[in-house]
Amino acid sequence: MIELYKKHDIEALYELTVDMSKNYESFINILIHERNEEWVPRITDLCSEETCFVVVGCAHLGGEKGVVNLLRQEGYSVKPVRLTNN
Repeated sequence: MIELYKKHDIEALYELTVDMSKNYESFINILIHERNEEWVPRITDLCSEETCFVVVGCAHLGGEKGVVNLLRQEGYSVKPVRLTNN
């Protein structure tokens, strides 16, 4: 998981989360998908008039119902913040 995070591979992180939780499908639906769908309108309200910086857990980023995809469907430009080690 750490290596995927460092590579910014949000799709692989999402798939890993789903795979690790395959015996708990309701976990993914309630804690990931439904939360994302509730958050996106709140995020769009906050960001409707100015640039925003939004932080969410890595499992919420990828997938069809991920925050990144849902925001892009709403017309937002979503870019990762890449940190470098000094």
